Amino acid sequence: MIDAAGQWYTSGTFWAAAAVFVALLVGIPTFWVTWVPRQRLFYGARPPTPLLTAGAAIDDLEIRQRGRQLAAPHLVDVTLTARGRRDIPSSAFDQGRPLVFDVGASIVEVLQIRSDPSSALTPPVTCTGSVVR
Repeated sequence: MIDAAGQWYTSGTFWAAAAVFVALLVGIPTFWVTWVPRQRLFYGARPPTPLLTAGAAIDDLEIRQRGRQLAAPHLVDVTLTARGRRDIPSSAFDQGRPLVFDVGASIVEVLQIRSDPSSALTPPVTCTGSVVR
């Protein structure tokens, strides 16, 4: 009995099964981390920044945009961040339709569009009313 129990470590079948187990134990997490795409999209906006401070004694100051006087102009910074190992395909956005953000106020003009890194393509942005596409 003792002699038969001591031979498990010399069995080729045992070591083959152990090798398969270790390969799966290491291989599955490695595959998951390196090949399964992580496609996460985060969006947000900082609180609007007023261009004129309420209560300031600057009654003679006007802000105009192409000749139109703006009563209470604010700046809004909308951020869209993709975090993941791979690009997010356009099919993830309902077959190429744009993302739509309603900022809750009339948009007069888009001042700047940035991409990071600067070599990345800058997405096209359009505004209608209070909606950014």
